[in-house]
Amino acid sequence: MLRQRIGTGLVLAPLALALVFYLPPAWIELALAPILAIAAWEWVRLAGVENSLARLAGGLALGALVGFGLPLLPDGWALPALGAGVAAWFIVAFLWLPQQPGAAGGTAVIVAKLLAGILILLFAGLALATVFRLTDGRLWLLCLLLVIWGADIGAYFSGKRFGRRKLAPSISPGKTWEGVVGGLLMAVLVGVVAGRIAGFDAGKGGGLALLCLGTAAISIVGDLFASLLKRQQGLKDTSALLPGHGGIIDRTDSLLAAGPLFATGLVALGVR
Repeated sequence: MLRQRIGTGLVLAPLALALVFYLPPAWIELALAPILAIAAWEWVRLAGVENSLARLAGGLALGALVGFGLPLLPDGWALPALGAGVAAWFIVAFLWLPQQPGAAGGTAVIVAKLLAGILILLFAGLALATVFRLTDGRLWLLCLLLVIWGADIGAYFSGKRFGRRKLAPSISPGKTWEGVVGGLLMAVLVGVVAGRIAGFDAGKGGGLALLCLGTAAISIVGDLFASLLKRQQGLKDTSALLPGHGGIIDRTDSLLAAGPLFATGLVALGVR
């Protein structure tokens, strides 16, 4: 398993960096389309739909919507849509996560999960495309990734060393509040360094640090939400697509949640 995990990582990491630094901005939606289509295929199963044809149709429909629909979004609509994406994740945090894993639920719950998945994936695609098209967008996208990775690393080591109080034992038993604090501090550090590199003044740099703090916090919500859905369906991974890593959602659940807030915050800070 470890060998598979390392091997897959050695393939994925250079591919991700190549997309960030060499992909022409006009192609961003087309590049995101197949990735989000696979994520949609996985999400249909997370929602409780086992029919293979339905899963395939859901993935293809969302991929087409992202690849061909997002570029047609009228000017001025991106920011309100991203704001709605941020609001959606706060709803998940305060209304959905407090529920116990329990049973997966009936038809109404399945429909709610499917609708949530469509919105989450669309908002994430819009957020990544928005960040990518900003001035120095490639570096800001890298900053977003570093915030998430830094939060994961900080949470792991601080949780391992100081972890005592469980964050959400019924959903993700390994996570602790001490780990959360370590992850948030690491995210703030990434924000401070990024602000210095960008040449921000003290006020704007502080705003970026706070944005990275919020981004890391909501990334944890995304991770917990995916874990909750997997537990309700009795799944360890969203798929077996990435050997040693699970599926696309297993690797991007934090990014799906963090993207809309980060993109909205950058625009609010005056990054264009």
